[in-house]
Amino acid sequence: MRLEITENVIIRYDREAATILHQLRQMGIYTCLDDFGTGYSSLSYLHQLPFDVIKVDRSFTQNLVADNTQSREVVRSILRLAEALGMETIAEGAETAAQLAAIRELGFRWAQGYALYHPLEKETMAKLFRVQ
Repeated sequence: MRLEITENVIIRYDREAATILHQLRQMGIYTCLDDFGTGYSSLSYLHQLPFDVIKVDRSFTQNLVADNTQSREVVRSILRLAEALGMETIAEGAETAAQLAAIRELGFRWAQGYALYHPLEKETMAKLFRVQ
């Protein structure tokens, strides 16, 4: 089981966050820091809080195809930091084939967005799994 927690929730419940995240980990629940980079990101959260996954916000991935060197370097830095801390990364906002290609080129193993698939109703998803 994976639980996504937005950065804003961590900021709001700063004091309780570490305790709750450690308890979730002991229960075998993986935690994802969602929308990383949208709030008041603090690098101290990354080494103090036991997240398994960082989901890099679409605001970073949207600029990758515009040949924006600065955006690429910021995203590369997030990837390197997450790897050094033993965290996986997911790129949000893979909306076009070009964005997906840029995300792959940077080294993301995981991505989320319309370039991969659109949101499905549970009935449609169940049919899809039965067919495949």
